[in-house]
This record gives sequence, C-alpha cells and structure tokens, in this order.
Amino acid sequence: MIVALVVVAAVILLPLILIVAGGMLIVVGGQQVGVVERRYFGRTLPAGRVVAMRDEVGVQARVLPPGLHIMFPFIYVVRKTGMLMISEDEVGILESIDGLSLEPGRRGTIPSRTAKRSSETAARRARRSTSFPPASTESIPTSSRFALSP
Repeated sequence: MIVALVVVAAVILLPLILIVAGGMLIVVGGQQVGVVERRYFGRTLPAGRVVAMRDEVGVQARVLPPGLHIMFPFIYVVRKTGMLMISEDEVGILESIDGLSLEPGRRGTIPSRTAKRSSETAARRARRSTSFPPASTESIPTSSRFALSP
C-alpha cells in the first residue's frame, strides 16, 4: 500500500517539479506580451522570410498574451516586453517586415477570407432583419394586424 502511494506521489510531483523548476511555466504580466522564438526542431525559414510560422525555427508570428503559459524551454525562448499603449490623441504606425506586399496605391491591409466571410454574414443578416413596426401593413396578413389603443 505504501509503495503504491509513493508511486502515485512521484507521478503527480514529477511533472509539477519539471513545470515550475524546469522553466516550463511562463508568466506574462498584465501589461506585457511574450515574443516567442523557436530554437530547435523545425523547418528552416524560406529565403526572404523574417517571421517564422508554426513549424519553423525563428521568431514566431504568434505572441503570448498576458497569463500563464506552459512551453518547453529547450525548444522555445520567450522574451517578455511591455505593451505599447497608444492613447486617443496619438497615431500608431505599423510597419510590416514580412508577408505579401500591397498592391501599388493601396493602403491598409489585405482582407482575409474570414473578414470577407464575416462581412458577407453581416450583409445577409441586414437583409433578413426587418424594422418594427413595418412601414406598410399591406404585406402583413390580416390576422397579424393589430391596433394600439391610446
């Protein structure tokens, strides 16, 4: 019985010790962001690319938001930096160093497929929505008409 308890305790405590003492637990503060860099076990970046995607070695496109995160310290290195706060009377300029270039004369971002889908969904909802009360009672069946008493 005691041997079984020791085995269960070891199975529970060993991962906890590895997470806390081994540097696997990363705490990103409320006003911070974690920049992730993958060091090993991935494809090399294609020529001309600066930012790595999910399975590539290098500075990753994703960042860690505030909170607790578990990552393998021998694969990833996380650098915590302060968030840049842009107030209402300031202008923020974002410079892209990787990705598709914009067409000549175009400003802003290239719309993604999800943005296109969400705008199409919003347009469908707008077409389906009707105003209340209806502008005309001719299209409403007689059984649905009502009168408000003062």
